[in-house]
Amino acid sequence: MGVLRAGARFAVRAFWLWPALVTLGLGLARLGRPALWADELATWGAVRLSWGRLFRLLHDVDAVLGPYYTVEKAWTTLFGTSTVALRLPSVLAMAAAAALVAVLGARLGGGRWPGLLAGLVFAVVPATSRYAQEARSYAFTILLAVLATWVLVRLLERPTAGRAAGYGVAVAGLGAAHLAGLLLLVGHAVAVLAAWAPGRRPEPASGVASGTPGGAQPGEAGAPGPDPARPAGAGETAGRAVPTAARAAAWRWLVAAGLAVLVLAPLARLGHRQRAQISWIAPSSWRTLAGEPAVILGDAGVGAAVVVLALLGLCRLGLSRLGSGRDRSGRDGSGRDDRAGTRPALLLAGWAVAPVVVLYLAGEFTPAFWPRYLLYTMPALVLLAAIFLAGIGRRWAVAALIVVALFGATAQAAIRGPAGHNHDTRGAAAIIAAGDRPGDAIAYALREPVVPWEARDIVARYVPADRRPRDVFEVAPQRVDGRLTATECPDLAGCLAAANPGRIWVLRYQSQPDPLRDLGQPKEDLLRAHYSVTRVWLLEGLTVGLLTRR
Repeated sequence: MGVLRAGARFAVRAFWLWPALVTLGLGLARLGRPALWADELATWGAVRLSWGRLFRLLHDVDAVLGPYYTVEKAWTTLFGTSTVALRLPSVLAMAAAAALVAVLGARLGGGRWPGLLAGLVFAVVPATSRYAQEARSYAFTILLAVLATWVLVRLLERPTAGRAAGYGVAVAGLGAAHLAGLLLLVGHAVAVLAAWAPGRRPEPASGVASGTPGGAQPGEAGAPGPDPARPAGAGETAGRAVPTAARAAAWRWLVAAGLAVLVLAPLARLGHRQRAQISWIAPSSWRTLAGEPAVILGDAGVGAAVVVLALLGLCRLGLSRLGSGRDRSGRDGSGRDDRAGTRPALLLAGWAVAPVVVLYLAGEFTPAFWPRYLLYTMPALVLLAAIFLAGIGRRWAVAALIVVALFGATAQAAIRGPAGHNHDTRGAAAIIAAGDRPGDAIAYALREPVVPWEARDIVARYVPADRRPRDVFEVAPQRVDGRLTATECPDLAGCLAAANPGRIWVLRYQSQPDPLRDLGQPKEDLLRAHYSVTRVWLLEGLTVGLLTRR
């Protein structure tokens, strides 16, 4: 019995462990089944380079991905470049993020139950699994955004130099993972300014419904009773003293955030110089904005459900201020701090909304607004949703959690399919490998929109060397001398005549019923003059075409 009681106590105290284990399990489920798609192939191509060639590449392209590529290259040096090895760091980062979401949920929601709910909702939304299984930096961005927010809460509670330094490190890591993550500072500024507002009193760092450190209500275990040594009127004195502590927190936040931004300035400068890489992003539109919840939560139904729950959670946080019988210290008749929900409400609303608004406005003037860049706002919605669920009773909360999981079941299955990352790269390679004949060649669109490197990487990754058609126009491979894409011969007609292939394969991005359309001039006209399109395969996100000589 003693062992059982000890196990039960551990299960309760380690509430953050269960969301981490669920996330880990879901992240590992069929981890290697979906083929690498364009962005992951870019990671694979980068980490295969020597350190010198990698840094040469980053000087000209993909500089903003340099920190992630550096970590991933070190990892793959030890564990290889299999699909599972490439994705495993993201799985581990997302599992750590789930644990931290649970810890932050307990701190802001007033106890372990809302923390556990937050971690479990985070674990079951499809986007968590989708980007846990992505060999890119998104899982790290989410982890570091949650970490930075958790450290901020602690900094506002007690503004020590150590906590400020920790915050600066977390923000620098966030920006290194993805520069768009720095927009979280706008949301954090809302919470910092709210804490600095005149007349504010100290608020507990945890507890929308509690003024006690662990979220315990008066009369519950762990809730402190009245302090007989506390003189009457001490609440008012503390209320007047708050601005001093709040100013210290604000200044230390400002210094830490400023230093983090300063550290990242060279990276941002390089990224700005290479901004042509995202020139394909369309100007901001309401349609893109409306679809943002579906992207950051992984499914339209889950997105709608979590957003509704998050709005209800925000209302609950606001209504927690409307107690009755408030005394001059700001506590209601039960002793609960009726302002305790203000900071969590502003913190989470700022985290969820401010980066979206700023990036949307920036997207009106420059290519910037891409919902996937805002994945790190997803935990804020999850935390707000969990805060609402924690207040409706455990049975109803569990039922709601199951409904959210069921809403996402179809998406969870889809992302683990062979083309689960929206590009059937392995299927395209299989068609080419199965149909290849001696003397066949292959042609690519050198300036394919969005992902010009993908087609060549597909063949290099998935088509066996002895079944690989000759790249008829290539004179230098991809990622050489700082160039992301291959170098093709200047005399296309001469290269084609020298090879004189009877058949040419064409591999294109997206659905292209005419695989030669927009292949690039004069290549397109040259191939149309000498070859006919005899077969086209339309796959998920890709097109394979076969040309035969006229």
